[in-house]
Order: sequence, then structure tokens, then C-alpha cells
Amino acid sequence: MQQQAKRDRKPAVPPEQDRWSPPPASECDEETYHYFLDIDAKYRITQRQRTHDGQLVDYAVTLARLYPEGSWIEITCIDCCHGNVHRHDGPHYKSEPKIIRPIFSQLDVQQTFGAACDAVWDSYIEYVRDDFL
Repeated sequence: MQQQAKRDRKPAVPPEQDRWSPPPASECDEETYHYFLDIDAKYRITQRQRTHDGQLVDYAVTLARLYPEGSWIEITCIDCCHGNVHRHDGPHYKSEPKIIRPIFSQLDVQQTFGAACDAVWDSYIEYVRDDFL
């Protein structure tokens, strides 16, 4: 009886093919904003936003640090692609994403943007505090 109930149970998250996808980037407007967070301009938050018909359909919010040799190294990034809002801690290409929320509609993108900005700001506060300790 219990095994039958397990087989009949639906998965908690619908499969990838049921996720929402934004319109192609070529059909969207894109804006990028850089916010330098300290006097020395060693830290910055970058927000990339894509809109379609006035609606936010894709974003990435990134915290990076400038190192003495002149390169910006990503500390935290929250973005929405591959059907999920997810977070990378450390350089994007080196870290496994932590899924925050699946995306089923444009509204999911819109609703998560503010929290993504807050989380990246919190990451800056933690990183700077650790940098000074």
C-alpha cells in the first residue's frame, strides 16, 4: 500500500519542459547598471535587466571585487536562466548553482528580482565584514 502511494505521488517540482522561457534576447530591451560600493571602487554590484513589452523577463545581479591586477572577480551572482532563479557563490564558471525558485511565468521573474538584489547586497555586507576582520 505504501509503495503504491509513493508511485502515485507527483513530483514536487514540474519537469524542466514545463518551465517558462523568456523571449529571445534579440526581441528584448537590455539595460545594465553598475553600482560602486566603496570609496576605492573595489566592490561593485551590477544589475542586468531585460524587458519585453515593459515587463522584466530576465535579470542577473552580481557582486564583484576588483583585484590589484585590475580584474573583476565575481563573488555572488543571482540570475534566472535554465528555468530557475539560482545563485552562484564564487566565480560563475566554477560554482554549482543553488536553485532558489523554479520559473513558471514572467511574474516569477518579477517577484524574485527585489529579493535577489537584497541577497546580493547582504553578500556584500558579509564579504566586507569578513574582509576587515
